[in-house]
Amino acid sequence: MLIDRVRQVKFAEISGPGNTTFDVVTAVTGKRILVLSYVLSSVGVQALQFQSKGSGAAVELSGNGIQSIAAVNNTVAAPHNSAGWFQTVAGEKLQIKSSASGAIGGHLSYVEY
Repeated sequence: MLIDRVRQVKFAEISGPGNTTFDVVTAVTGKRILVLSYVLSSVGVQALQFQSKGSGAAVELSGNGIQSIAAVNNTVAAPHNSAGWFQTVAGEKLQIKSSASGAIGGHLSYVEY
């Protein structure tokens, strides 16, 4: 199974305004989005939260899904983890909720399964 995941690794850019919720990876019917690594940067102090979002309320992702960027122009990174840091609910998109103003950027790697 790990070999199949390696062949299907995908990448997404993270780019959004502060103090809002924005999409990172679109939903795929019947599949989960498993995040393998990410890098987040912000021009301001932020509390960022990865969320799984379907048609109802967003689900806050546990584990490493909540990240604080405590200094201006700082970066937070989660290195490659073949088991994944967190995943969405099947059929839901991955989004980020930010707590304060200031642009957010970065990238992530993921698999759909």
